[in-house]
Amino acid sequence: MKPKAPKDTEQKDKIKVTEKIDVKSRLGYFSEFVTAYELAIIIDRNKGKLTSRSKIELLKQSMNLRRNELIRLKVSADELKRQETGGKVIANQIFKDLILNGKEGNDYHTLEFDIELTGDSAKGVEKADVVVTVKRPSKKQIVDRIAASLKTYKTPNINLANSTFTSLLKVLSGDDEYENKTLQKFEHIIFTGMVAEFMKIKKIKDKKFAEDAVGSGEKFLKEYGSALFGKIKEAGRAASKASHKEVSKLIIGEFDKLYKDNKKKMNQNLLHLIGMDGGDDFYAAIGTAGKQKVLSSRQSKEMKEFLESVKTNKLNVNMKPSDSGNAIDVSIQLDKEVIAKSTISFTDTGIGSGGMTKSKGAGKTNFWFNVKEFM
Repeated sequence: MKPKAPKDTEQKDKIKVTEKIDVKSRLGYFSEFVTAYELAIIIDRNKGKLTSRSKIELLKQSMNLRRNELIRLKVSADELKRQETGGKVIANQIFKDLILNGKEGNDYHTLEFDIELTGDSAKGVEKADVVVTVKRPSKKQIVDRIAASLKTYKTPNINLANSTFTSLLKVLSGDDEYENKTLQKFEHIIFTGMVAEFMKIKKIKDKKFAEDAVGSGEKFLKEYGSALFGKIKEAGRAASKASHKEVSKLIIGEFDKLYKDNKKKMNQNLLHLIGMDGGDDFYAAIGTAGKQKVLSSRQSKEMKEFLESVKTNKLNVNMKPSDSGNAIDVSIQLDKEVIAKSTISFTDTGIGSGGMTKSKGAGKTNFWFNVKEFM
């Protein structure tokens, strides 16, 4: 089925600058507008015709609106620069990737280019951030269409999930009702360790009193001082580190049980974490500002194999304890060949210098995925 011609309507923005939204998301949206703007410049330079919503000045205004908002939010100049240069190199790659078949393939003035920032218009249909459609108006023909999902990463080693032990399995399994009481016990081992150390130092037998005291935030610091807080904090972290080997085995055991019955769904959920889900083209600018390399799903043979293996259900994810036992090595295999590797490490979070609350101090995972094999 031929793709439908785009409706040349007003661009849809994913956010309004007045909405409350995290800076990380704003940076991503800014990079999308940079990509669209830089792509329009390249097309114009090559004498291609731009649709009315794809005009350089319109895209520039929208891009600058987002840049000014980020400046107002005091985003670092280095981070702004990384998003700008990332958008620029992705725009160059998208233009190179367009498949312009036929005798008139490189005769750009015969073609019309539409650049759509999808916003909410494609919600529930596709995950693309920018859709580029090339038409040959003289023949009422769609020449090519790139629905691009865009990412900018500082390194090829991407942290897919920073979450509690149970939450990681919940995301991978796609089961919102998933629970594991054993893992949940380990999620709170930092707080439990701090409470135990506080009871030991202060010679307190009332556990409920100790939990309320340790979890009282700044009140604890005022009443007992930062020196004592430092001691119980170290005890909590030590308890957490001591649990990593057992947590590794538990997560692997639970994953294996879930994966056995839900392989295809869990493979797709893994793609969703990476940002490669759907039928979209995937682009990532990886590196520091001005030194980025682009990962393109249209160019990477290894990525194509990876994506195809998910569709055909030939992908297999295997987990085993690392050599130290304190982390989890994840290998992603096509048949018996390892095509990608990742790591699940553990982190102790939520213990700052401003006191502890009962909702803080959970043990968490970092799920690292290295896309270097695809580049």
